[in-house]
Amino acid sequence: MTQQAEGSQRTPEAVLTAPERIWLQIGDESDYLNEPFPHSAGEEITWCQDSVVAAEVAYVRADLADNYKLKWEQSEACSTVINRQRAELVELREQLAAMKAYEQDALRYRWLRTEATRLGWDIAVSVTFNIGHDWIQHYDFDAFDAAIDAAIAAAKP
Repeated sequence: MTQQAEGSQRTPEAVLTAPERIWLQIGDESDYLNEPFPHSAGEEITWCQDSVVAAEVAYVRADLADNYKLKWEQSEACSTVINRQRAELVELREQLAAMKAYEQDALRYRWLRTEATRLGWDIAVSVTFNIGHDWIQHYDFDAFDAAIDAAIAAAKP
């Protein structure tokens, strides 16, 4: 017995129980696929619910084709969304890396400010005397950051 929505036409039992997919069997040689349909050999075309010969064309039952098309379109839409989300994720990771670098810079600044205040020096004096780097005359900021990081590490108990 078939189920049907109220007010809809009943789908014939033969349609519902027919194979979901069949293969038109064109021939035993795969070369037949390179020829227009029907092939030039003039042989009778048959079908089977199983793939059994070299040259075949698959068909999906018409009542299922729209469902397959819908699933395909949904998968395409999902792929688009996934690709967009991957691009956003890359951008977010880049932003996170930048934020971590800014956070490290802020920690360095706070450390310098705290040391200068503790010792009663201005920041330039604190840098020059506490970590041995004259930041006013040298602009090697990576070395400057490394020196501050080393001083912070040395000060930890």
